[in-house]
Amino acid sequence: MEARGFTRRVVDDLPNLLSLLAFFLITALLFRSVQFALIVTASLGFHELGHAAALAWYRLDWRISFGVVGAWTWSPLKARERLSHLENVIIHLGGPLFSLLLALLAMGLHAAWRPGDQHLLILANFSAQVGFLNLLPLTPLTDGGKIIRRMIDSLDRPRQALTVLLPVLVTVLLLTIDALVHLQDGISVPFLLGLLLVGLWMTSSLLIESKRIVRSQPRTNSSDRLMAAGQVYFLVLVMWDLLVLGIIISAATPFWLTPEYLFGTLRNVAAFLHLLQWMML
Repeated sequence: MEARGFTRRVVDDLPNLLSLLAFFLITALLFRSVQFALIVTASLGFHELGHAAALAWYRLDWRISFGVVGAWTWSPLKARERLSHLENVIIHLGGPLFSLLLALLAMGLHAAWRPGDQHLLILANFSAQVGFLNLLPLTPLTDGGKIIRRMIDSLDRPRQALTVLLPVLVTVLLLTIDALVHLQDGISVPFLLGLLLVGLWMTSSLLIESKRIVRSQPRTNSSDRLMAAGQVYFLVLVMWDLLVLGIIISAATPFWLTPEYLFGTLRNVAAFLHLLQWMML
């Protein structure tokens, strides 16, 4: 029984493994770089492993697949609906958290093992941006947007207002501290702009989501699935901190799209146009 179960699992996972291989090969051909294909595939795969690890913690089935737009993790919808908002938020947070952990690990390996090799720093930059972009609260396209929706859905009107103000208060506090610390040395404009970006984005998304929900309508969620106010406030701070960490790692590492990879793509375009010209002759 166990052998048949393992064989069935391998057969079921075969399309997902083939999608990973196809994604890797297409990326390598597109950018003419096996190293960059490894960076992209590892970053996206590790992000999805974060979601999968959280799903496995709650004993839910999962599958990771790759496609044209990247990678995604499947889980049974009805089982997800039975989980509480907090449990679903942890699943949403797993991906960005793993992305930032991979970025920090890559930076650590670069410093301790391969200080002359830029590939680990490019991996850190790409993975940090994957985590950052997925944390941005773009409802309902990103993990951050889904988290914001569950946060606001758990609160009444007065607590929603406090939640909206929380990123503003944190942003003002950190900007003030940074200005006092660097009063004589000079203020880092990119860092301050990054803080403002995070604060404005978080505040705007919370405000938009709070306006979307009409509290005059009866709740569709039972009270045991909602988050407590303290949990929501804590998660707002966690999201804010992770977004800032993503900005810091991205600023401290070289941008992932280097001239080598960009020129590889342009050479592919040139080869394709040359082929079209030859076919028209």
